[in-house]
Amino acid sequence: LDDDTDPTRPRTLTGSGLAAGTYTITQDPRTPWSVATIDCTPWTRVTRDLATRRVTFVLLSPTDHPTCTFRNVTQTITIVDDDLTDSGQDHAFTGCGPDGCAPFTLDDDSDPALPDRITTGPVATGTYTVIQDDVPGWELAGLTCAGETTDLDHLRVTIDLAAGEHRTCTYTNRPVPPSLTGVADVSVGYYVTCGLGHDTGVRCWGRGTLGDGPLVSTSTTARTVRAGPGGEALSGVTQVDAGVGFACAVLETTEVRCWGSSPDGGLGTGTTEEALPTPVLDPTSQGPLTGVVSVDAGWGRACAVLDDGTVRCWGDNDEGTLGNGTTVGSPLPVTVLDPSGTAPLTDVVDVAVASRTTCAVQATGSVVCWGQANYLGTGDTGSGPVPTPRPVLRPDGQGLLTGVTQIDGLWVHTCGRLADGHAVCWGNDNGQLGTTDPAHHPFPVEVLDGAGAGPLTDVVEVHAGYYVSCARLGDGRVVCWGQRWDNGMLGDGRVGGMAPLPVAVEQRDRSALTGAAQVTTGMYSSCASLTSGEVRCWGDNDYAELGDGTTFDRSRAVAAVAP
Repeated sequence: LDDDTDPTRPRTLTGSGLAAGTYTITQDPRTPWSVATIDCTPWTRVTRDLATRRVTFVLLSPTDHPTCTFRNVTQTITIVDDDLTDSGQDHAFTGCGPDGCAPFTLDDDSDPALPDRITTGPVATGTYTVIQDDVPGWELAGLTCAGETTDLDHLRVTIDLAAGEHRTCTYTNRPVPPSLTGVADVSVGYYVTCGLGHDTGVRCWGRGTLGDGPLVSTSTTARTVRAGPGGEALSGVTQVDAGVGFACAVLETTEVRCWGSSPDGGLGTGTTEEALPTPVLDPTSQGPLTGVVSVDAGWGRACAVLDDGTVRCWGDNDEGTLGNGTTVGSPLPVTVLDPSGTAPLTDVVDVAVASRTTCAVQATGSVVCWGQANYLGTGDTGSGPVPTPRPVLRPDGQGLLTGVTQIDGLWVHTCGRLADGHAVCWGNDNGQLGTTDPAHHPFPVEVLDGAGAGPLTDVVEVHAGYYVSCARLGDGRVVCWGQRWDNGMLGDGRVGGMAPLPVAVEQRDRSALTGAAQVTTGMYSSCASLTSGEVRCWGDNDYAELGDGTTFDRSRAVAAVAP
């Protein structure tokens, strides 16, 4: 049969006078055609098998008249070169499939000698790979191919072509942009990242919390945070921290200024939105809160450590996370109380604000937490609010956890770095605690090394994000553990699945990321500032929070680029 205008072969064949019985019709294979469907009416007493291109039907009497239609389809693959600049740069590719490999070249400019796309087909079903040659001075900014496996770091797409599919894959190339430099410290929040410069200024990129005026803008590269409506740059900053929808900065004057949006009062200004950095207020004097050493911005809430060792928190308080003995939120700072609930908590050197808990490290190396009971590291398995601090216990539940020098939290787990270079985590269960048992742990557990053979050692700092944790090691490497999700949050070049033990963050050439001076983990992405003053980021990039000039997710660390 032949479904075209050629009169020598019909498109239908009818058999008549058939006796009752079982009949089969099998279509011969013919590459690159595939049988997509076999439709029969009536469909009762009919068995169809697309893999063997066969239909079996049963006639009960000569009056049965089933009609079966074989629908044959072909497949095509289209490769597109979409350069971000019209430079005339040619890009060479190699395509491989069931019948071998072949080279081709594309060019996304006005030169008609080379096309910007090529369509191959009809081709057979099967697995195909396309690899673009590396060009010095150029990089692959993005690679899209719906439903297929892309590897930006190796300029490769693998296509599993099913019957009737017509796949289009687009390579987005650009000249390698200059890196953002001069960054001393970086903080990742919720779809936004902010970097503190050696010049004491702040630059942010991503969505909304950019501190340059508009609250809803998105920037794929760094923007300067402004001090006021006149456009002058914010300066004299000693620390910056990005939270969920807002960010805060500590100034040399020991004031704190916050900007962004926080319906729960996380700005500490008495308002819910501030387009530009605005001082956190002291509820007693109604002037700026002063004496601040550090600030941690989190989920609807922020806390500041003061130079007298006390802590002020403001914002959401549903779980008692402000630590003032109540569950009533406050848009202005309140004083965190000690475990007795009668005096201020003192001797605090670090504070960590997570979604349902707040924790503080004291000068003795002990830790206290307050908020939702089962995430406090105290062994409590209830879910009620604990509005005043409770001591965190050791992994065996016997005695206080001690020797903690630094702490961090964001979602429903908390991690701390110990003076001996080890790390501990406690809280929820998605592999982000760094142990072979990914269950919920109401007591701290020791973070293991990548082989699970012993504790992770030489930890300089540890950070807890959304179902992921990362640590910077003494040799400048960064390791992460937890959920990769589909955006490669662990930075090890893989997407999907869980890594309950630490894996090394990699660069685009698959070598380990080195030279990290500081690391930070946010909701869906992470970043490290390097000793060179550059920044490397990985993970989700839907809202440009990686700062690489694109909105493509990265499963390996890429450079934040200069504006």
